This record gives sequence, C-alpha cells and structure tokens, in this order.
Amino acid sequence: MKNEKARSFHSNEGVTGVRDRGGAGGEGSQSRPPRAESRPASPASATRGAASTPATAPDQGLVAGLECRIGKAPIIVPVEHVAQIIDYETSPLPLTRRWITGAGLHDDRLVMTVGLMTEGASAAAPQATRRRTKGVLLNVPDSNVFWALEVQEVVVLVKATVIERRRTEPRTGDLPPWIGRARTTDGRSIAWIDVAAMLSDLTTPPRILA
Repeated sequence: MKNEKARSFHSNEGVTGVRDRGGAGGEGSQSRPPRAESRPASPASATRGAASTPATAPDQGLVAGLECRIGKAPIIVPVEHVAQIIDYETSPLPLTRRWITGAGLHDDRLVMTVGLMTEGASAAAPQATRRRTKGVLLNVPDSNVFWALEVQEVVVLVKATVIERRRTEPRTGDLPPWIGRARTTDGRSIAWIDVAAMLSDLTTPPRILA
C-alpha cells in the first residue's frame, strides 16, 4: 500500500514535472521574442527627410530699384544707392567730363549733377545759367562730394532681373557703358544704371590726361 502511494506520489510528481516542463516548453516554442519598443524617428532620419525636399533658392539676379524717367526713357536706380530725392539748383561747369552737367549745393555740400539726356537734349546743349532741377541723391559714403542723377520724374519702386550689366564702349552720342538692361517682374525691358561703375568712370581722369 505504501509502495502504491509512493508510486502514485512519484507518478504525480512526474506528471506534474512533465506538465510543468511541457507547459514551459510549449510556451517557449509558441512565444516569440519581445518586440523592440517603437521609438520616434531619429534626428538623422528627420534631417534626411527634410533634405529630400529642396528649398526654393531666391533669384540672385533680382534687384529692387527706383524707376525714374529721364526725358522719355525709364531707368532703374538700385535702391541701395538711393539716399533721397532732392530739388536743388545746379549751374553748368565748363570743361567737365561728359555726363557731368553741372554742380550745386545741398545741405552745404557740393553736389555734382549727372545728366543722361542724349544728343540734342540738355546734355548736348547745357543751360548757360543756374537752374532748378530734380535729382536722385546717390548713396556714396566714401565721397567728399554728393552725386545726383538728374531726373524728370520719380515713378515707382520696382523689382527687376538684370540681364546686361555692362555694355560695349559707347559710340558718339550713345549711352555710357554703365547703363545696362533689366527686365521687370511684369515683363518690361528697362534701362538699369550701374552706380558703382558710373562713379568710377566719372572720377577717373580721361586717358589723354592720365
């Protein structure tokens, strides 16, 4: 009897052990390794995603300018060279460089007048007396004198793409080489003035005197 109980006890132990091992083994054979926790995208992947969409680069040739009228022709003066619009008196200067049509005073400083009227206009036949005129006072920080571009009318601020920065050497009666061309955002072709090249040209002695 004791032997039967012992066998029964060991049998139960064995069954229990088998079931435990079987259960553990079953669970181990059917279960899968725990999944890695989901993590947000790393900054590198975010950067790669952002880089895949190229940013629109601004047009490097687009400039803002002040559209003015000289005679009947429109011309753009880049805004970075515009100090202010002035009304002042100018007097003719004899034996000056071409395109320098006179001199005057503004805020007790000498103003050199640049006139771009073509042959047959005031540049070819300058006024003999002092006259009052309108000018775009140019921003020239390193100059001891003021420079003003004589205009008949200031029209509007515009944006344009410069399509020609320097022209060939001018013929007699032609415009100077520092007058280029630009195209406005509404499709108009318009003259564009290279102020730095203009001042360099007008302040450099002529070749015959250099």
